[in-house]
Amino acid sequence: MEKEQPGEEYDYFERAIRKTGCWEEHLTCADCISHTKDWRECKEEKHSNLLKKKEAMLSELFAEFIVDSDDCDVNDRSHMNHIDPYVYVPLDRSPRWFLDDNLFLKNNNDNRTREIVQNQAAFAYLQGDYITSMNLYFYLLENEPKNGNSNSIFALIDSIIRCGLKIAPINAPQLLFLLQKLHALVSTYDEQLQYWTESLEVYLATGTNTSDYLRNAILLCASVDLPEFWISISKNSPVSCVNLRIGSLCRAIYILENSLPSKAKCFDSYDLQQMKAELQNLCNKEKLSEAKAAVCIDLMRNEKTKATEINRLSLSKSFLRDKKAEDVVILEFIHRFYWLFADMNQQLVNFILQVS
Repeated sequence: MEKEQPGEEYDYFERAIRKTGCWEEHLTCADCISHTKDWRECKEEKHSNLLKKKEAMLSELFAEFIVDSDDCDVNDRSHMNHIDPYVYVPLDRSPRWFLDDNLFLKNNNDNRTREIVQNQAAFAYLQGDYITSMNLYFYLLENEPKNGNSNSIFALIDSIIRCGLKIAPINAPQLLFLLQKLHALVSTYDEQLQYWTESLEVYLATGTNTSDYLRNAILLCASVDLPEFWISISKNSPVSCVNLRIGSLCRAIYILENSLPSKAKCFDSYDLQQMKAELQNLCNKEKLSEAKAAVCIDLMRNEKTKATEINRLSLSKSFLRDKKAEDVVILEFIHRFYWLFADMNQQLVNFILQVS
């Protein structure tokens, strides 16, 4: 068998190196290492030589670089913690970073400290530790900057009340006092809705202020027309206000039946059936038909509106600055849903709703 020609051997190595995509590197190193050796040795030697060249270039570039000693006191130990790699601590990026007990020692920044406490308070609330959460929110409120904005204080008091509602036994005087402070801080439409909603929970939990409860529930219905607020009116109206109880529950049912599934998540089909059974116990068919015609006429679908969601009531979409503005909305509500109050005299209506 004939021996392979040197040219053929060279072609064999060339093909093998070209397959790796490193033929260019091989050519640049051909003078220092034969093609019969491992081409990777050529590549390593080339890389080593390149690093030496770069080091030489950097030395030349910074040869005349001088640090002005007047700007830096080498004996000043106060700056050592910022540059000493031995005291460097990597940033904690774990989900519960704010639970580290040493964070307060490491952070002197007020904003950073507030962020830590806010996270701890929210975490305690989610864990069901409402007393700890409430204490942390009180700490934030007590240390709120004097020039802090009212929205921030509103949010803190709101959080404290939510914690207080979860703690048994309920501290009624404290919650009612905090609710008054919250009311005084309302400055936007969203905050007003939030205050009204929270007031219903506080009044219900403390068993006080039935008139304020109904007043705020009606203001919520006039503003957002949600089923849960109509239900709250029905459940907490005086027993003598029969039409108010029947009509409110009837409208809540109609709203739920006309709502898109995504907008009625807090109610299921069982809840709806229970509400219908309760409504049937409250009145006969004749009374129910009367309530539907008077209170739910705008919610009844016909063939043209069958496939679309019905636009619901909205008597107010703006911030009501005082009681007088609220009274106007309540009177409009009474006029719009007159049937709800038809079995009461005007004096009783004004007394219950505190309308002047």
